Amino acid sequence: MTGPVTAFAPGRVNLIGDHTDYAGGRCLPLPLDRGTTAVATPRTDRTLSAWSAAFSDEQVTATIDPSAVPVRTGRWHDLVRGVLWSLARRGLLTAPGWDLRIDSTVPVGAGLSSSAALACAVATAVTAPGADRAALIAACIEAEHAVVGAPVGGMDQTVAVHGRAGHGLVLDFSRDAVHPIRPVPLPLHRLGARLLVIDTGERHRLADSAYPARRADTATAARLCGAADLAAAGPIAQVLAVIGLRAAPADRDRLIRRARHVRTECARVDAVAALLRAAAAGPEPAAPDVARAAALGALLTASHRSLATDFAVSTPLLDRVVATALSAGAYGARLTGGGFGGAVLALAPADRADVVARAARRQIAAAGTDAAAVFTARTGPGAHRTAGPSA
Repeated sequence: MTGPVTAFAPGRVNLIGDHTDYAGGRCLPLPLDRGTTAVATPRTDRTLSAWSAAFSDEQVTATIDPSAVPVRTGRWHDLVRGVLWSLARRGLLTAPGWDLRIDSTVPVGAGLSSSAALACAVATAVTAPGADRAALIAACIEAEHAVVGAPVGGMDQTVAVHGRAGHGLVLDFSRDAVHPIRPVPLPLHRLGARLLVIDTGERHRLADSAYPARRADTATAARLCGAADLAAAGPIAQVLAVIGLRAAPADRDRLIRRARHVRTECARVDAVAALLRAAAAGPEPAAPDVARAAALGALLTASHRSLATDFAVSTPLLDRVVATALSAGAYGARLTGGGFGGAVLALAPADRADVVARAARRQIAAAGTDAAAVFTARTGPGAHRTAGPSA
């Protein structure tokens, strides 16, 4: 037995590529410098004792039993109990039981992956240094699916574990991906731009929202095309035509729109990644690259329109905040995360960022909610130990 271990895992803001991971597509998330910290003290029995002021003042005590899926309660600790269960059944825990004290700087329910940050911080704290990262990600995803009941696709857990400061990650979830994780630089200083995260205060829970229905729609569309994943179902024109021919009349328009979002969103991910790599190449520019900043902003706004219309995961408040950010001078803006509430990401000229932030706050206040946070998105490292053995 060893002493306490402290581990950190980041939240994330998705630059572009929402509702594509579970469809076998691509996305481009950024690991935030904000995240969740877990202090884990080993025990000699098979008991979990967990407490967090960030998620709830409720303390949970439970038995860690790798042979039994924890019972879902709908409380914050379902995910913690699920992670310990999944790691235990994989033989990855370094002690039979744990005392956990958890803190977080990621707003809960804001679409910034507070749940994945929680899961990955806990997993990093209770496993050996250098534990297989793919196994940790799989355990965290299994906990979401089997215990929480949220059919997440894996983007959040992957960026939480593999994140790199100063970079985004292009994640390719296709079954035959040659390079499933590719870092891409984030040269915002060359663009003379800032990324603002605007928490609308409108909370969501993926397990309770229409998120599972959207995932079911993409699976149905893929089956109609005879493909395992929608993103690999063939050329987009062919995909939409096949769905139009084979879908039931009551479902046809909805499934076409869902498929169109997934395919056009993957193309936007590729375009954003290429733009960022081009902006990072060569000598430092003498002046901000306004043309590329505007092009990046246009892609973000197009993503929001697709999420709002074709995928129908936006809300009136999210739409108003996006429109307000654009009117205040942002290059582009979009909802970020699963939708149904949460946060808006706005790309603004550095000298207009404060104006955009103030306008967004006014819009949110007029809607009767208070923004939990409006902050500049800064990247940070992936999950790691910060104190204790091998930190």
